[in-house]
Amino acid sequence: MPLSTTARTPGRAALPQLLDPASIAIVGASRDTSRIGGVALDHLQRLGYQGQVYPVNPRYAEIAGLACYPDIESVPQVPDVAVLALGADEVLPQLRRCHARGIRAAIVYASGYAETGEAGAGRQAALAAFARESGMAIAGPNCMGLANLTTRAITAFATTFRAFPPQDGPGAVSLLTQSGNVCAIVYATGRQMDVGFHQFINTGNEACLDYADYLDYLADDAQTAAVVGYVEGLRNGSGFIEAAARLRAADKPLILLKAGESEAGSAATQSHTAVLAGNQAIYRAAFAQVGAMQAGDPTHLTDLAYLAGFRQRSAGRRVVVASVSGAMGALSADLLSAAGLDVPRLPEAVQQRLLAGVPELGAVANPVDLTGQLFNRSGLAHAVLDNLAATDGIDVIFLYATAYLLDRVADELIEVAGKTDRLIVVATTGEPASRARLADAGVALFPDCARAARALGTYVGWLGTAAPTAHWMALRARA
Repeated sequence: MPLSTTARTPGRAALPQLLDPASIAIVGASRDTSRIGGVALDHLQRLGYQGQVYPVNPRYAEIAGLACYPDIESVPQVPDVAVLALGADEVLPQLRRCHARGIRAAIVYASGYAETGEAGAGRQAALAAFARESGMAIAGPNCMGLANLTTRAITAFATTFRAFPPQDGPGAVSLLTQSGNVCAIVYATGRQMDVGFHQFINTGNEACLDYADYLDYLADDAQTAAVVGYVEGLRNGSGFIEAAARLRAADKPLILLKAGESEAGSAATQSHTAVLAGNQAIYRAAFAQVGAMQAGDPTHLTDLAYLAGFRQRSAGRRVVVASVSGAMGALSADLLSAAGLDVPRLPEAVQQRLLAGVPELGAVANPVDLTGQLFNRSGLAHAVLDNLAATDGIDVIFLYATAYLLDRVADELIEVAGKTDRLIVVATTGEPASRARLADAGVALFPDCARAARALGTYVGWLGTAAPTAHWMALRARA
């Protein structure tokens, strides 16, 4: 199936209430913080949401110190969004009551819709018809919920926010996935890499709002600097292309992971969110046309989101490797080459300059073997890296060091980073104490060489698509 096309969604006008709500009602709220109706309420209170929260459940007079209301009609203020922690049969009647109350947006957790068969498909069709009639922005059904991590408006029932709380301050990367679990995995992996997230959106069955609707919103969202997405299938191909083109024009990277590459994976996506995975060649071509980075798995997706945060630095295919281990230097060179990058031999003049300044070096042709002398000689790292940063014909410096040695030479590396605009990528083992300082200085830090090389190869390849994508966009604008 090619990328399908549908009309624009009536509920798009209320996306600000859905994604940046100033007040939230949770219908079906629970005192049990392990239940769906209790998890989001706990997140809102514990993680610092400053807006109004209205639990709704006739069983309670209060929950966790908040007044609890018997029904949506009793809530003292019309909330921006209603979160429905209810069974599928209760959803549509409750939505009608929310609409009558003046609520413009809602989130439907419940499963039991088109992903379950004919009866569920009928239920989903009725939900979609109501959304068209009412103009409400309705997320889901069959979704984990949403989270604005900048404002802490966390309506998702993902418990990963307990283990990995949002960053302090605003984030710049927005997650947009057709799977709640993938959304949570990428978020958790990203937080371990110190990625700052803004929106956490999982679209569920997209009965009322589709992937393109959210992507279009993020293209205009001033807080979003990059979008990281997981796609099973697109219901609105032309809307997706339009939004993706606007992201590229705004210099906001779009980084995508597409499921359904195999026959088994394609079948699984249909049972998951009732979407056909479609022809993979068509999707790959469409993603390439709009200049999207394409990831191979959730970890790769996260690594690309992290690396895109360093795009103020120049980068290209020619990489010089410096390593405290000769073996890891050789392996890094192999990994970089496999990722489509070049590891060119350094000019003889540069090699002689390195050996004259640091005679203790091992190999200097590329990779450069720093040996264990980093333990013994202060300034060695600066002398080598400063020379490499000034070498013509090199686009990226790739450094391998253990966490202990990286901490020893962090000041030297930071000084070099301050004198060059070239991308510096570090692969390390362990958890260096200098991670935050290095990141602030513009040094990208990965937990192993393989992840770093793979991400760098994809990222540099994406940089090379800027001109053809711009040409296509110019032709499209004139059409």
